Amino acid sequence: MPDKDHRNIDYEIREQKSPMATLSPRLRAAFMVALAMVIVSALGLVFSHSQPNGEVIMQVRDLASKLEKTNQEIQSLNQTTNTLKTDLSGLEKRLDAASANTQKSNGREETCAVMTTEMLQRKLNTLGYFVGATDGVMGKRTISALSKFQADHHLPVTRIADSATICALAYEK
Repeated sequence: MPDKDHRNIDYEIREQKSPMATLSPRLRAAFMVALAMVIVSALGLVFSHSQPNGEVIMQVRDLASKLEKTNQEIQSLNQTTNTLKTDLSGLEKRLDAASANTQKSNGREETCAVMTTEMLQRKLNTLGYFVGATDGVMGKRTISALSKFQADHHLPVTRIADSATICALAYEK
């Protein structure tokens, strides 16, 4: 009978999706090693008769504090990993879109369509990058808006409408 209760508790714990369940296996293993080290250290301190009780308690509290910091670092690393995966996924989609519009011609790659300065200004204005009037002049406002677009879309900030920028603009809604 105790085995059945143990299995039910184990199943309930697995179903609750604890914060540990959201960690990657590598981070979970690091956390478990740190926890084991804290427990072993704490047990060693508790059963050591050479230290006064107050000092043992202080050391256990210090170890618990270190464990909490380690747990926070693990959660932070896990969030960073998820953010990086999201960023990479977005970049991969843009790269796929740019590759789909690359054609081979006479052994050279030609990408996307040509975009006039007026077309560029209209597109940047539409996307919320204010360039001022659509006048066909590549002035300070247009260059500033273009640079902001490049930075926001993780493109090299070249301050010119290069092929990567034109492709990114072409696929922006």
